[in-house]
Amino acid sequence: MSCTQELWQSTPMALPLRKPEWCDYLERLGRQLAALPTAEYGEPSPRVILSLPTGRFSYWMLAAGAFSEQPVHDTNFQPGDRVACWVDRKMRDVDLEEGGTDAWRLSATTLNLKAKFIAARVPEGTPDDRVSAKLGIDMRDRLSKVPGHERDFHVWYASHSLKPVVIVGTGREHVQLQRRILLSEVPHWFGDGTRELLTEDSSMTSKPERMLFHPFMVFDADVGRTRPWLRQMLPRIVITTSWSSHLRMHPALWSRAPQIIITNRRVRSAFDAEIETLGSGETDQFDGLIHSDRPASVGARAFLVPAQGDLPDDFDDEEFM
Repeated sequence: MSCTQELWQSTPMALPLRKPEWCDYLERLGRQLAALPTAEYGEPSPRVILSLPTGRFSYWMLAAGAFSEQPVHDTNFQPGDRVACWVDRKMRDVDLEEGGTDAWRLSATTLNLKAKFIAARVPEGTPDDRVSAKLGIDMRDRLSKVPGHERDFHVWYASHSLKPVVIVGTGREHVQLQRRILLSEVPHWFGDGTRELLTEDSSMTSKPERMLFHPFMVFDADVGRTRPWLRQMLPRIVITTSWSSHLRMHPALWSRAPQIIITNRRVRSAFDAEIETLGSGETDQFDGLIHSDRPASVGARAFLVPAQGDLPDDFDDEEFM
């Protein structure tokens, strides 16, 4: 039995101490896709289909790779912009006002922020009553011990939260369980910083209203149907747990972000994915990225699609289910 089969078919207590080669491959792929610039609307946006014996654990290895790449954030804000950022020991939304040279004043407060602070613009229509996300004492203590971030852990944490990794699919609790198993049984597979980002075990990470407040989010595929504001937010990468979940997603949902679609080669939908994407903006651009040191147990195919702008309010989303 191969290392891949041992991991994908093992019980939690039988996970190998040594990280299998396919884990290294998925981490590298997640890191490389997370480093790509966000596509503008109408521009080609990369999609990668991965064919695996099963998707077990794959989502979190891809996420771990993405976490190893430092996000890039916009700093070009205007007075009146609503942004998400780290303020007063929590992730929250604030409105910006002129605060003098190289500074912003936060509306309805006496607080000022430096002009180059890390933030993400909050789209119009986002609920005004979004509950801020305050880190627990235990989480703050762990983050403050991450090597290299002892003094700026809050900035580092905010940077990852403002461009989160998003996992989309059915069975959210099952997806979260895979993360907990990895952290419990093989925590040494992850670097110090990545491991701490993955430990945020909060039910809030499945609430759309908390987007931009946590390093990762886990959603059902239909999360964007009635939330046009959510569709406009910018994750680093989107990992979809099945081809059927990919088809259920609103076509404008995070369309500017690189997306990875996991298919189970034992399921018919894996073949449907290959057939339906033939000719869909294929490119040789990603051949080196997806095929370099690719284990034989992993099938991979890249293609490009135009980043879809949002659709009219009267769009019938039943058509794409």
